[in-house]
Amino acid sequence: MRGALRERTMVFDRTLKSASGACMTTVRKVHRQWSRRRGVMIAMSVLLMLFVGVWLTAAFVGLVFKLAFGLIGGLFSLVGAVLGLLFGGVALLVVAPIVALALLPFCLPLILLVAVVWAIARGSRRHATPTGAAVH
Repeated sequence: MRGALRERTMVFDRTLKSASGACMTTVRKVHRQWSRRRGVMIAMSVLLMLFVGVWLTAAFVGLVFKLAFGLIGGLFSLVGAVLGLLFGGVALLVVAPIVALALLPFCLPLILLVAVVWAIARGSRRHATPTGAAVH
């Protein structure tokens, strides 16, 4: 116990010898600590830069893959749309007459009514008589 107290007293006396000496001792201690920490900080900075570089490289590779597969997918989508329009048009050409014939009994009364109205309207018109030089 006495030894520890004596040691503390000696350190305290050494620090208090003079104001400039105490200040310089403190500056030297801080400088030594920062000198040790600087090497660690530089190493950590290098490791961080390597990690960020690898991260950015992986992100760029992912971006390239996403762009490539997006373009390829868009191309397949366009080809599918064109083929869908082609086969849809062919199917419509095949199916439309069949559907029209299937709906004929349902639409026949309406078609007959329209035909009667058209015949009455056409028959009630006066035909123009040709006049002039065109008559032979």
